[in-house]
Amino acid sequence: MHSLAFLDREMTQDDLVKAATHTDTDLSLPKGLVEICLSFTPPLGPEGRHELIFSAPSNKGSYSFLCPMPGHPFLGMHGVLIVE
Repeated sequence: MHSLAFLDREMTQDDLVKAATHTDTDLSLPKGLVEICLSFTPPLGPEGRHELIFSAPSNKGSYSFLCPMPGHPFLGMHGVLIVE
């Protein structure tokens, strides 16, 4: 199962730990990250599909994205969207 979340800033180490260690597999996003989320998908299984459309932030900066399923960020399922 996977999901995708875009955050409103670059992810801190604390954000990464919250995302990687939560155990709420029925939630799309850990409770600690909801307030900094720009957009996210529901959890999707192996054949699942979801179209995610959002406007990139207008402010220049780095904005993190990740799979918020438990443990997935520690497996490298995260990155940064750079707005210039």
